[in-house]
Amino acid sequence: MRLENISNSLKDTINIFYPDLCAACDAILVRGETGICAACVLELPRTFDETNPTDSRTAKIFAGRIPVKYACALFAFQKQSKVQELLHRIKYESRREAGETCGALMAETFNVNSRFNEIDLVIPVPLHPKKLAKRGYNQAEVVARGVGEQLNKPVLPKALERVHYNDSQTTKGRMSRMESVEGLFRVRLADQLKNKHVLIVDDVITTGATIESCIQPLLAVPGITVSIAALAAAHQ
Repeated sequence: MRLENISNSLKDTINIFYPDLCAACDAILVRGETGICAACVLELPRTFDETNPTDSRTAKIFAGRIPVKYACALFAFQKQSKVQELLHRIKYESRREAGETCGALMAETFNVNSRFNEIDLVIPVPLHPKKLAKRGYNQAEVVARGVGEQLNKPVLPKALERVHYNDSQTTKGRMSRMESVEGLFRVRLADQLKNKHVLIVDDVITTGATIESCIQPLLAVPGITVSIAALAAAHQ
């Protein structure tokens, strides 16, 4: 028996007793599925931002606030939904494989018209070192790794630095979020970003305050172009 067949047989045996579950719906994953099941990939509500990424519903969140070339989210976010469950598990339950899979799916979907081939670098929204140590990993970086691998673009997790620690934004209103993220980030690798088209990646966009705060210091980099991608966005 070939080593590959032995390995697959061993995985199948392990999965009988410890099955991998979909991060969105808890269905048992079958061979070929990683992190999220095929049914959820098809059924979770899409934004279809990729059809017009310069004037998408996600782009309109930032209209008049910050210059962005493309802005796309893969899923439409609603509370008490499978999308919220998926994001929660990626963020707080170390479901990295689901984050990477969804990141790759997001990049593949958004690049349907090859617009995202223009991207030079992928930058995840960074966590403060204290929060990173507490959580163990940055969910935005995991998603960004999936994006970078699919697009064959480098990921620069240290291009931006989060310089102030702030509490969770999930329970704050729009104005409170805007005030709490002012001056939150600074650029660390400016020389590598000059004249580049960078893609800022996060897990979810609600008011857009955090990503706006990310982009503000980047605009001082000569010749930079900025686009945005997120797994989900809450649209009004």
